[in-house]
Amino acid sequence: MDTVNKNIFCKQYDLFLNITLLLLLLFLTVKMNCIPAHDTFWQYQSFFVFYNHFYFYKTILQWFPYGSYGIPAMPFNLMSITPALYLITFVGKVLDVTNTLLLFEMGIYIEIFIYFIGLYFLLIELNVSKSIRFIVLLSALSTTAWQWQIGFMLNIFYLIPLILFCFIRLDKTKQIRWLYYSGYIFLINIIGIATYLILIQFYTLFFFFIGLLITNRALSKTVFSTAIFKTKYFALLIIMLIPFITMAHFITHDLIDLTPGRIHGYNTVDTFIHYAFQPIGNVVYGYLTGNISLSDNTYYIGLFLLAAFIYGIFYCDNKYFRAFLLPIIFLIWLSISGIFAHIVYFFPGMKYYRHIDLTFGITSCLMIISAAIIIQNIVNDHTRRFVCPTFFIIIFTLMIVDFLVSHFVLHTIPTFHSTVPIKILTTKFNLYQLFFCMRIIFYSTFIFFAARSQRPIWIILFSIAIFDVMSYQFLQLYDIKHNYFTATKTITTAEKIKYQPKRSDTVKNMTPNQLERWNLSTNMASVKNSLDDNSAVYSQSTYLFASSDPCHPKYRVDLLSPSIAPLFQQINHGHGTNNLLNIIGCHSSKLFLNGLPLFTFQLNHFSGDTVSFTVENKSDRSQLLTYADAQYPGWTVFIDGQQKKLMTTQHGFKAVVLSPGVHTVYFEYANLLYLILSWFLAGASLLFFLSLIMSLSVFLSKLIRSAT
Repeated sequence: MDTVNKNIFCKQYDLFLNITLLLLLLFLTVKMNCIPAHDTFWQYQSFFVFYNHFYFYKTILQWFPYGSYGIPAMPFNLMSITPALYLITFVGKVLDVTNTLLLFEMGIYIEIFIYFIGLYFLLIELNVSKSIRFIVLLSALSTTAWQWQIGFMLNIFYLIPLILFCFIRLDKTKQIRWLYYSGYIFLINIIGIATYLILIQFYTLFFFFIGLLITNRALSKTVFSTAIFKTKYFALLIIMLIPFITMAHFITHDLIDLTPGRIHGYNTVDTFIHYAFQPIGNVVYGYLTGNISLSDNTYYIGLFLLAAFIYGIFYCDNKYFRAFLLPIIFLIWLSISGIFAHIVYFFPGMKYYRHIDLTFGITSCLMIISAAIIIQNIVNDHTRRFVCPTFFIIIFTLMIVDFLVSHFVLHTIPTFHSTVPIKILTTKFNLYQLFFCMRIIFYSTFIFFAARSQRPIWIILFSIAIFDVMSYQFLQLYDIKHNYFTATKTITTAEKIKYQPKRSDTVKNMTPNQLERWNLSTNMASVKNSLDDNSAVYSQSTYLFASSDPCHPKYRVDLLSPSIAPLFQQINHGHGTNNLLNIIGCHSSKLFLNGLPLFTFQLNHFSGDTVSFTVENKSDRSQLLTYADAQYPGWTVFIDGQQKKLMTTQHGFKAVVLSPGVHTVYFEYANLLYLILSWFLAGASLLFFLSLIMSLSVFLSKLIRSAT
């Protein structure tokens, strides 16, 4: 094969070979149909309900009937159904797929594929060699531990490389359309993630863009000229902003109601101690130096890339590396510092920031890209030919060993969290002191290199960091002394509330509506009823699911085959005055009459939009039948065929008057604005994937033509 044809072949199949090999590694190290955990499991639950309803009723779910007291589905769908899950929902319906766990995983693999594509083209734009590109993609694979915290370890950053690619193209071409492309992708990117993750993304991209403007003054003239408003791209962006602002309003509105401890007016010292100063020592995963380790396990990236990054801070003069450095320092300092985390809490929108883990994934993404730039610009070709294959062999071997140890020794599903050496290490020391010492050593190393580089700004910066991390340690000790909870615990159950006397002000200042929701969620968290010998009820504050598959662990959930009658817990006659009666609730000071239930129910019809049942009021007087939060519009209630006037209880819930006797009650929920918004997001997601495929084809064809 001559040189020209070989060049064409390499450019044409380089991406294909990279992605194929990495996906093979992904399937080798991740067991298919593994049960997700933690936040990933919560997102899977939301997807199951969403897909189950779409599969049978061919429309988008509007409210959660599963033990959620009439709460609309909109905040949960908007925060958990990503563009890939919209796509996979339509594909699953067309192909008549009923295995929701398989569909969920396919959606995740689509996101990982997009992440790889974005990284690949970004690295090409940064003029990174093929060997380093592969190492970066391999590192990206090993740090994507989606089985536990999908929001932090995948959703928050999987489209970031594509946005950065647009920024780099803007810097090189000075064509303003690339700025608008980045805006379009960012809007698509916020579909399916929580508000506070969107804000972390925004500040990260903002600091990177500021870094670009600092390193390229000419770019400022392009960005800040009035010409950017005189284009069709600007009009399209404004049109797209309207539904996305509406979406953000829905999410923020419900977050404020569901998380009163983090809304405006509750920014007290106690709140800061609990949320902004959560100990980084919460290390069930094995973070040795905070998120500096780039992943749950340090060896997946290895000291090779970490050392390259540290070295490049002082000796690399590449302008793109300096642009990456600004958001990386922001993210690292945000996640492991004391005073700075307190200050960031006052950034616009950052009142929702509460969890140290949420910066780990996006920091990993930026640091491996930065390390690639450093290696490309500092390490010579001969060294790269030796180091990159060696690094690949080491990392591949360790990934396989981790899989074997997890599967055959620890008997756990491999999730990239099962590092035996780190677990052994962390059990022999006081975790808090160990990690405090690691931070001090880490920052001291920075100061040493800063002194050698003879750049006073670095000495000042990292001296401040030493002071900041020491202040963090003292605040952490204060946190322990006053019995506050760490990042692994939240104020969602009555059992935890009684151990938090300092939180009494938060509870005291709640509105009646928030207090009632608090009481409902605490009772929901305590529900655990056995259905039969091989099943149990998995409860969360959003909805309940039944599990009847003995092959899965108890209190997990088998949702592989949606049935024509969706899984929901049967009507519960009540356990107390504040408990839910799952599909509907009876808010009354007396739920029992002469030791018998005050109400009896028989379900007649059930869907994601409507529910009909026969109810008997056994008392001799009218009672209030409450069914929804007063703030949610769209409800209509018919009793015995007649539409009833809606009332509001003293706790802020909607209700209707139910006279004594037997009645047929029909609830209908139809929020037209949310329905339009949901279909818009679904359509935008499908158009995004269509545009991505077309753009990928055009870009690859240009690469081939340039090779010829």
